[in-house]
Amino acid sequence: MILYNAIDEFLLAKEAGMRAASTLEWYAKYLNPFRRQYGTVDIERLTMRQVATWLIQQPGAPQQKHNRDRAIRTFFSWCEPTYGIKSPMNAIPLPKLPEPDPKAIEVDTLNRLIAACKTPRDAAIILTMADCGLRAGGIVSIKIDDLDFAGRVIRVTEKGSRSRAVPFSITTEQALIAWCKRRPDCDWLFCSYVGTQLHYAGLRQIMRRLAERAQIPIDERHNLHSLRHFAAREYLRQGGSLPSLARILGHKTIDTTARYYAIYSGSELAELHDEHSPLKSLNKKEYI
Repeated sequence: MILYNAIDEFLLAKEAGMRAASTLEWYAKYLNPFRRQYGTVDIERLTMRQVATWLIQQPGAPQQKHNRDRAIRTFFSWCEPTYGIKSPMNAIPLPKLPEPDPKAIEVDTLNRLIAACKTPRDAAIILTMADCGLRAGGIVSIKIDDLDFAGRVIRVTEKGSRSRAVPFSITTEQALIAWCKRRPDCDWLFCSYVGTQLHYAGLRQIMRRLAERAQIPIDERHNLHSLRHFAAREYLRQGGSLPSLARILGHKTIDTTARYYAIYSGSELAELHDEHSPLKSLNKKEYI
């Protein structure tokens, strides 16, 4: 089996497994340059030296190099049982990434965004995203029947067909009730004022409008995904556990949650340590 055809079959298998279109595009982005180089080579004949040399020669920032390595590694891991080969990636260690910077919107910035909301819809969107940690693609996919006020949960579908129930707080419940009293009669929870589905571009436009109204500088973090990071960070700061947060965010393992969402600045870590210091379990005495 030549590499070109093997990658086609890999992507077809992922599509048959109901992976989201964005996931398929992500794999294709990193696998297509690889098959342009070695497309006519039989995958059994590809050596570790060839793959490693190609990876070293590819440009990009550390995160891009890490993503490329993961895509190639996943492809060859799939090839092992499928074609009975040994992955040349087994001898290549995964590139190390530098410690990520915090990506969550700051509390003060979020408060200013909420204060800038002039409609129940915009307030409900911002609070739902910041409370539930939903992706932008998830929040625009919510239908009115997915909203359960009795159980205070939202059924959300993200990344293709992956569905989960996400709880929301009383504050968010109040914002959702206010919006539901005003929203047009249509299938979608968050819609335009004429009842059409809100899309990602519409969400971005809402965020830009709120940021301009709140006079938030461009270099002050306030993108849509920063609300998801805020939800994760504050959930943990308020005492929530990593396993439960992973379920809320829709992660398959807590490793993703820990690496990409449990991220704090130095001052935040100091505050958390003061609040949860191991020495709090000791009898209080004067040691100094």
